[in-house]
Amino acid sequence: MIIINNLIYRSDTAGLAYVKNTKCKQVSTHAHIGKKNHQDWVEIEPKSTYTFPEINDGPGIVNCIWITMAPYKLSSSLNWYSRASAKLPMLRLMRIRIYFDDEPEPRVDSPVGDFFGSGFSEYKKWQCRSAFVGMTSGGFYCYFPMPFAKKCRVEFENTHKKKKLALYGAVTYHKIPEFTEDLLYFNAKFQRQNPTTKGKPYVILDDNNGPGHYVGVVLNMKRYGWMWNLNPIAWTLSLFLGQFDFMEGNLKVWVDDEDREGEPSIEYTGTEDYFMGAWYFMKGEFSHLYHGLTSMSKWKRQISVYRFHPDGIPYKKSITVNITVGEWNEVKADYSSVTYWYSK
Repeated sequence: MIIINNLIYRSDTAGLAYVKNTKCKQVSTHAHIGKKNHQDWVEIEPKSTYTFPEINDGPGIVNCIWITMAPYKLSSSLNWYSRASAKLPMLRLMRIRIYFDDEPEPRVDSPVGDFFGSGFSEYKKWQCRSAFVGMTSGGFYCYFPMPFAKKCRVEFENTHKKKKLALYGAVTYHKIPEFTEDLLYFNAKFQRQNPTTKGKPYVILDDNNGPGHYVGVVLNMKRYGWMWNLNPIAWTLSLFLGQFDFMEGNLKVWVDDEDREGEPSIEYTGTEDYFMGAWYFMKGEFSHLYHGLTSMSKWKRQISVYRFHPDGIPYKKSITVNITVGEWNEVKADYSSVTYWYSK
């Protein structure tokens, strides 16, 4: 809920009962061509960027982003969906960037697939269908509110060396009366550590631009080699559930002046525990509003998971979110993530 000039801007269901002192608008890939024709998509050449029409009538709040993508030729598009829907490298080769106001660097910068919850460039049955980001029957959506004081610019870059892509999309926003002091900017950043560093945890978020709050992560993990771990719990589980000893690692959260070498404010009892599962996700893939396991392969020794905090984990000055790679950071793995948070 956001209160502006004693008027309530709410994006939840209960907010439908309140008067909205806003105006809903949209920019999209749709364009009129002459008086009678139009085109709903845009072509993005290899190594090129498409920028949506800039939103420059702020203050406002972006409240919905929807896109879909395909190779430019329809025949190849149909062939692509039918024969290669389980593995879509373009989900890593197309990037989304979002700039707010006059900031030179994007607050959002990520491969498209990872941003919308698709780990390892996969689009499959148990794709992410969370309350905030996800994939549904060919489309991708984001419902994170993104306030801006003056303007917002959304870009998509095709990093493929040879293939032209078609992008369909729409960015919907509300004009609001005022950008108040208590509004925060939305952030989403992709990072990858391949391989992870022995003896050191994987850093999900390390931010000192508070106040703000951490709201979630899409985390992709792939083990190198077969485990020969002396941890009896991990070894026993591996006999039945696969080579997933990296999930013995705990997620830890420190805020503000807490000693980063001391006890954290929050510490979960294992990786799958933080993502609201158990026993190395023994029942397989699933997707819920705030947590899910979208990809799991015992033979590849990899998983992709997401977890969101609808109320956020707040901090006044700074926050550090780490996850241990195995019980003692002893496992060699490929970790990548998109972290979502709000900050000044």
